Amino acid sequence: VKQAFLTKSSKSRKQTLISKTEISFSQISMEISYDQYLGKRVEAKGDFGTVRYYGPKKNDQGQAEGEQMWVGVEWDSSERGKHQGTIDGVEYFKCLNEGSGSLVKAEKVDFGIDIVAAIREKYQPNIQEALQEIERMEREELYFETVQKKEKKHVEFVGKQEVLENQSNLDKLFDVCLQESKISSLTSTEIEVGKLLPRLRTMYLDLNLIATWDEVIKMLEQALNIKTLTLTGNRLRTLTGPVLPLDVASNPFQNLRTLVLIGMKIDWTQVEFIAPFLGNLTELLLCKNLCSKLTDLKSVQSHGADSPIFGSLKTLNLEENNIESWDEVLKLGHLAGLERLIVNNNHFTTINFPSNHFVGLSYFSIEENQIADWSMFNEVHKQGKIEQMRFMKNPLIEQHGVNISRQMAMARVKNIAMINGSVARNQERIDAERNYIRRCFEEYQQAKKPSDPKPRDEAELEYLLPQNPRYVELLEKHGHPLEQGNLTDSTLGEGQTIKSTMVQIKLRSMARVSVHKDPVTKKLPHSMTVGTLK
Repeated sequence: VKQAFLTKSSKSRKQTLISKTEISFSQISMEISYDQYLGKRVEAKGDFGTVRYYGPKKNDQGQAEGEQMWVGVEWDSSERGKHQGTIDGVEYFKCLNEGSGSLVKAEKVDFGIDIVAAIREKYQPNIQEALQEIERMEREELYFETVQKKEKKHVEFVGKQEVLENQSNLDKLFDVCLQESKISSLTSTEIEVGKLLPRLRTMYLDLNLIATWDEVIKMLEQALNIKTLTLTGNRLRTLTGPVLPLDVASNPFQNLRTLVLIGMKIDWTQVEFIAPFLGNLTELLLCKNLCSKLTDLKSVQSHGADSPIFGSLKTLNLEENNIESWDEVLKLGHLAGLERLIVNNNHFTTINFPSNHFVGLSYFSIEENQIADWSMFNEVHKQGKIEQMRFMKNPLIEQHGVNISRQMAMARVKNIAMINGSVARNQERIDAERNYIRRCFEEYQQAKKPSDPKPRDEAELEYLLPQNPRYVELLEKHGHPLEQGNLTDSTLGEGQTIKSTMVQIKLRSMARVSVHKDPVTKKLPHSMTVGTLK
């Protein structure tokens, strides 16, 4: 709804920019070097790109032709491009990504606006125009369809004028959302951001036209109270050294607690260049980047003598960074304060937790990798403090199913309390541990075929303990399958297998919104209650 308020004003702003551009291009070509445009971020028809050339077209002799200014753009998406920067034999620029370049008339691209203009445009629109836009949305866009008759039920935005009036009072705003606002400058000659938004704590700047870390630093110097900053989708110019001199007196990043850098095409070297100034950071999100090769950061000098690199970090998200080996992640194992580690959608086939690595970790997510072995749970158990874990979309799940994998996690990891977002309840854990003991003993019997099996036989323990480190502990807790009477009425009888203690049930939803869906068939332990069924 908030984004829709800006439709009319955005169009008028773009028309104004175009008219100014048409007036001033010939003056620019005479008085100003075109180099100032290189590296800037631009937008055209919803596509984002970086300026690699600015100036007139040239003939085959390299001489300028006409007064029309052209912008050579390397687009973020190669689908938008047409060439590598060469047209009719004349090379204007070179693209890093194959076929992502094109030459566009200057008035067809948007170089963006400053942050204060964006704030006023979004949070202080004309009230009457904004109300009319909301009413239009109520008529045309804000509705839901009924399940049975597929009728449209319109939604009314209650208290819209009051919301608009409160929103326009910038002195009261703590969180400011400026995603996709075409912001290219994070400062303004009109007023400092910190003075305009004195209570600002959270700033969302996703998918804008920010081109350099210098812009970010200037804003942070003006708005020292910002605790959370998101820059997702911006493509900042590659750093060649620390983002600031290490002996700088004042650190503009010192109050940041959360920094979100998703999908920005940055590698670990870029992280090393900003890390010295993030001593107070508690949450760092680096999803969908190029951090495939990590370092331990121990050679990186901190801005503060008493502030170790990432010494305060509690959450690190390295999802979708094309990391091949778990050894890369272990390079950060010395971060003793780290509590949450997310490494989804990489290429790990195995993991391990050596002693003194990630000693404070309590939440671990490794979804969408290549884990196919139960030994992952043994390693998590060995780490000793992980209570919450996610591991969906691994070959382990595909091979054994969600329910069996969940039971194995509960049995193998002593402290696990939350599995794939669902609480591990006490009775469910007891059932899982008992089934696990039976499974282990069955495996031993099938592999060794002992002629006279006895509980806790030396050969049994020698065979099972290396891959099942909790086996003896769980025998002490629940008893051995051969010791009759110790496992209540769920003990395996003669000729029974684990598979025979499972029951197959068919589940059909009776909710109105999903009653039409096909039933789901599951195999579950016969002792599971309806209350623990997910």
